[in-house]
Amino acid sequence: MKQLKKLKIIWFILILSTTMAPVYGYSDPIVTKALDLLGTPYNYDGKTPDEGFNTTSFVRYVFKDVLGIELSAFSDRIYEIGESVSKEELQAGDLVFFRGSGLIPGIYKGNDMFIVQTTEGVAERNMESEYWADIYAGAKRLTETDIYYLRPENYKEHENSAIREAMNYIGTPYLLGGETVDGFDCSYLVQTVFRDAKNIYLPRITYKQCEAGETISYENRRPGDVVYFSKKEQSEGISHAAIYLGNNYIIHASGDEGMTTISYLGQSLQDRFKVVKRFDSLSLRMDDRVVEEAYKTLGIPYSAGGNTIEGFDYSGFIQYVMKAALDIDLPRYSSQQWALGAEIKTENLNIGDVLFFRGSEVLLPGLYIGNGQFIIVTKYEGVAIRDLNISDSYWAPHYVGARRYEKIIE
Repeated sequence: MKQLKKLKIIWFILILSTTMAPVYGYSDPIVTKALDLLGTPYNYDGKTPDEGFNTTSFVRYVFKDVLGIELSAFSDRIYEIGESVSKEELQAGDLVFFRGSGLIPGIYKGNDMFIVQTTEGVAERNMESEYWADIYAGAKRLTETDIYYLRPENYKEHENSAIREAMNYIGTPYLLGGETVDGFDCSYLVQTVFRDAKNIYLPRITYKQCEAGETISYENRRPGDVVYFSKKEQSEGISHAAIYLGNNYIIHASGDEGMTTISYLGQSLQDRFKVVKRFDSLSLRMDDRVVEEAYKTLGIPYSAGGNTIEGFDYSGFIQYVMKAALDIDLPRYSSQQWALGAEIKTENLNIGDVLFFRGSEVLLPGLYIGNGQFIIVTKYEGVAIRDLNISDSYWAPHYVGARRYEKIIE
């Protein structure tokens, strides 16, 4: 009797060992979920069981439901992640790929059987049958690292506030030129995330963002840096931006994927790589009284003749902030402000200096806040932050000089 009990225990251990998940520990739930979807109809545009699936959206749905990760909408990009697995090493839950008009992904079940979306619905197929064996391309197994970096949930406590903030936008639709939660593009995501998380104000346009901040070598990139890409291989222009997460993963508003998502920096993206930028040094100096007072006015609209928080014109803004922050009384008009104070060379600028630009009729003053940035009134955005170092902006070629003011004690 004891011998029989011992044999039963050994048998149970053997069965358990043959059905255990691979290294990431999730094979049985993946297969179980895939089997639950047998018969789901084919729909090229479908993404749910009610709509139906295409070959890739079927696999994406299963892995998202079970692991909380979102694989790429493109099967060739899914094939770039994970570790390669030979046929002899296949385990339940591995991804198997076949050559069609594009790569066709399926979920390995065991004993040469896999589950795949076909035109007849989700079905089990034998990968050693004549048709599937002839078009077999390879297999991949997601590692613990892949699953960790693909799961948005894992970034909730990330040490970098920009990464934590970016995860709030996972799934937001992509819209070129969009600037609302209903849809936006890659540069707006970067601009919004760094503004809200770190008080860093970046230009709206992708290639102009590249002119700000510190340039970092690709090898020295770290989580929270921003990676910029061209539109095509070997193209000169900058057209795409993504926030680096680590281990070759990024979060970005992707036009290809149609939403903000986590992606792997595979070969297709690496071929388009241009530059890595670090913006930490651009965080506003909120410990400075002038910056603090000017910051409070951001977004206040332009108002002709205005010099109160109800609305500002160009010189009225400078007059208001200098009085509120430093108790310095400046004249009302920019020509008068230009005539006062000490002339300062660009290389000697300090926070609180006033920059002057040529306007169509009058001088336009702006308040320097450090790191090449200044706060100025604009007609369409009101009080806004701009960058003196952006070469093709309106401001750099119209810059005429700077003044520094000190409180006059009678």
